[in-house]
Amino acid sequence: MSRLCLSPQISGLLVAVLGCGPATPRSKLTGEWKGNPDISGEIDKYVDQVKSKGGDEVQQNLARGFGQTIGNFAARQALGVDLNLESDGSVSIGGQSQAVLTVAPGQKGKWEVSDKEPATMKIAFGDKIFEGKVTFRDEDAFFFQFEVPLEGLTGFTDVAVEAQKQHDRESGKEKEDGTESEPQPTTKPITMLFRRKGAIREM
Repeated sequence: MSRLCLSPQISGLLVAVLGCGPATPRSKLTGEWKGNPDISGEIDKYVDQVKSKGGDEVQQNLARGFGQTIGNFAARQALGVDLNLESDGSVSIGGQSQAVLTVAPGQKGKWEVSDKEPATMKIAFGDKIFEGKVTFRDEDAFFFQFEVPLEGLTGFTDVAVEAQKQHDRESGKEKEDGTESEPQPTTKPITMLFRRKGAIREM
């Protein structure tokens, strides 16, 4: 019986056509995602508050479990961002994107990602560009670390601060001190956890 021998070039072509090669960052990221700011830092502060009030290890663990369950669910509802990464390099956004990224929902843009891991992804909506590191948690979730405008909400602490500022503006309490201040940064860091739609289990 004769054996069929293929050249490396033909073998490589078949792998590309049939999609049998290893998954790339682009193939892993292509799809529909639901993301929200990672609030693990705020949960840690909540547990520290329980500890400072005399809570023992059991109470601290209960507080952490409660914070992770309720906090993450609330973050998805209040600060959830929908992201649809198409294989052709186009991207659309929705959900609470205006609050978190200062990008109006429904906008379309472009995205690209490096070929090798650790991957770097860049998403552009007009002149607003978000670029940073991608870390895959598993095939259905990844973390995206990047910078957002200062007015973007990166967690519940920001929500509370913005609510107070809005109250001060409406009540006339917000005043200028008249002194010159140092140049302020225009962005701040954020880490978002994106989960593949269809793989999210709600409460």
